[in-house]
Amino acid sequence: MESPWKTLRDRLRRRFIRTIDVISILGLDAVVLAVGYAVIRVAEALSGSANKFFEAARVVSGGLFLLLYLVLVFFDILEFFRGHQASS
Repeated sequence: MESPWKTLRDRLRRRFIRTIDVISILGLDAVVLAVGYAVIRVAEALSGSANKFFEAARVVSGGLFLLLYLVLVFFDILEFFRGHQASS
């Protein structure tokens, strides 16, 4: 029979690792969002005009980027829960 201290230590270790996983996922997602935002702003600055076509393209690209981001988050969460079930 395991001692209560060893059980507590194992649970705390698993929680700490899960916390680090979540923080790394959030950090990488923040980097992806920042890069996407920067690319859109740089393209806007380089265009040098308030062209209606560029505005429409910016809205569409922002929407597509958001969709890709949501797909990335979905797979990150799916991978996290699959790893969580495997460790339990």
